[in-house]
Amino acid sequence: MNYYLIKNKESVLKKNNATYLAILDGERVKVAAQFLKEIGGIFKFPDYYGENMNALNEMLNDLDWLESDDYSIVIENFNAFLSEGKDEEKYDLLRMLNSTADEWKSVPNFDGEENFREKKEFNIYIIDDGLVEEELKKANIQCSVFNN
Repeated sequence: MNYYLIKNKESVLKKNNATYLAILDGERVKVAAQFLKEIGGIFKFPDYYGENMNALNEMLNDLDWLESDDYSIVIENFNAFLSEGKDEEKYDLLRMLNSTADEWKSVPNFDGEENFREKKEFNIYIIDDGLVEEELKKANIQCSVFNN
């Protein structure tokens, strides 16, 4: 399970100091282009990041410039998150984040990968406004409630 519903971000903030925590505000990312720019800044992507889905996937599956044991994304104001774009675009992006989390947790995904990438947790927490679980189901993504 990679997606967790939470009541507030404070429950994740006190989770672990060694986890890199990226907080995304749905009010700031109403279309995919805004999301691609915002996440690049939050994760401190290198200058050569191309702000497209392929580049995003590549960057999120690297992250070697961050000195962290694990990675977490917290999405607040989910009702506004990618709300001005196409639903399928939002679902594709949510599925891509889910795949990224699976890949981090499954290292090695191919022969030799363990030589340059360690297995790590990559979790996505969404502050639940009551509609999140339904949206994730539309993207065929399972979630659970995070209890801390």
